[in-house]
Amino acid sequence: MRLLLIENSHVDSAFVERMLRSAFLQLELVRVENLAKAVLLLEQDMGFDAIIASVSLPDSEGIDTVGRLLEVAAGIPLIALADIEDYGVSKRAIRLGVQDFLSKRILNSETLERSVRYSIERKKLAIRNERLLSSLGESERLLRTRTQKLEKACKTAQTFVENVSHEFRTPLTVIMEYASLLADGVAGSVTEEQSSLLGIIDDRAADLNTMVDDMLDVSKLESGMLGAARCRAEVGEIVSRVLPALQRKSQIREVTLQVDIPEDTPAVYCDSEKTGRVLINLVVNAIK
Repeated sequence: MRLLLIENSHVDSAFVERMLRSAFLQLELVRVENLAKAVLLLEQDMGFDAIIASVSLPDSEGIDTVGRLLEVAAGIPLIALADIEDYGVSKRAIRLGVQDFLSKRILNSETLERSVRYSIERKKLAIRNERLLSSLGESERLLRTRTQKLEKACKTAQTFVENVSHEFRTPLTVIMEYASLLADGVAGSVTEEQSSLLGIIDDRAADLNTMVDDMLDVSKLESGMLGAARCRAEVGEIVSRVLPALQRKSQIREVTLQVDIPEDTPAVYCDSEKTGRVLINLVVNAIK
């Protein structure tokens, strides 16, 4: 245990030293008589475990003594000693960072030993907490930076997906429209085989269009932007809207598609567009 005692009174200094040596078997005690000498030692970083200082010194008095010592030895626990009990001074000293404030009139070996040991432990905990808070603050800052980068990347990816989807839709719509016109004989009669091939083109184009919709939905879902416009809908209406596309797929693969919706089927509360897409995916998988 290495302690610094700052006390100009030889009587009080001897009294405190006797109590410290009775409390700590391995004690290295350094004593100075004034604040100036104490500051010189502390600036040299002599490795003190604690400081015991009288607040009444030849070159400093009261709270000024405390403030100066805390300034030059912020990492070392400080125990202040006063000739008389002064609640106002002791309260201010504790608020500044003094670990303990003791009156010389009621000082004894047990009280001093406990004060030194507790002060050292409290200071260690305080320093550890400061480091943890500093580390936590740095982690929070890094997390905030990474979150901002992820949000930016997510927004960029979302914009990219939307742009790509838009660019896909335009040629797909043209392909499907022209395939339909050819199949209807607008540009001249077509054979049964040609009609079948045009049906395959239209079917594959519709698949790509569905893939674009799914890609958009997945992107929105992962970014937390997917919404559902739920309202009252009839099951028959949902099925009727997707049935033509499903019938084309079933005919191309030579699969019989039967629809049976009982008349007493109740209405549902859903996003009818997304429900239709789910229905298409399920039936197409079954057809395949």
